[in-house]
Amino acid sequence: DAALKAARVTLAKLIPPPSETNFGGAFLTGPLAELEAARDAFIEAIRHIAASPLEAARRPDHERR
Repeated sequence: DAALKAARVTLAKLIPPPSETNFGGAFLTGPLAELEAARDAFIEAIRHIAASPLEAARRPDHERR
């Protein structure tokens, strides 16, 4: 999501989990500079989740039962 919002790239193929490797993935298309910006946004999103996993898991608009 972060990659698609950060750059003018097109989602060419989505590989939803669970895949053969048990991970999800995507193929993006676009100009090289835009693909690099998308890559950088994806890396930053992963770093943010890794640094604060509980914060990333919270859904403030979701009521817990």
